[in-house]
Amino acid sequence: MPVSAARLFAWHERPGAFERLTPPWIDLNVRRMDGVRDGDVAEFDLSPSALLPSIRWRAVHEAYEPGVGFTDVQERGPFARWTHRHSTIPEDAHSLLVDTLSYELPLARWSHSLLGRFVRAELTRQFAYRHRITHADLTMHQTYD
Repeated sequence: MPVSAARLFAWHERPGAFERLTPPWIDLNVRRMDGVRDGDVAEFDLSPSALLPSIRWRAVHEAYEPGVGFTDVQERGPFARWTHRHSTIPEDAHSLLVDTLSYELPLARWSHSLLGRFVRAELTRQFAYRHRITHADLTMHQTYD
């Protein structure tokens, strides 16, 4: 990313950052978004398809380290288990944004073989989008700072 790790981290703490990172092909209704500090809750309804009912997803943030990273852990949602660590790593005047996912699909014994590749590809697509948006926003903000 074209900014320091501290500025990259601060971008993620801004109100509306989560909504900004939601890809346009995902139907998402945010019900609650407290922030990214320990105990903060993110809750939203996700519609994977117009043919399927929406799914309530609730995650709690933990392991908040200012300027370094934070983690969201699913309490309720489409995965049997989901942990997502956001890390900002200094690299000279720039920084790296690293998203580390650990998840398990429901009925893992069958769903991983049937849906594993699709889910992995979709998550890769979503996070590539999120990184492009973050980079573009931070580049734009630098222009006006």
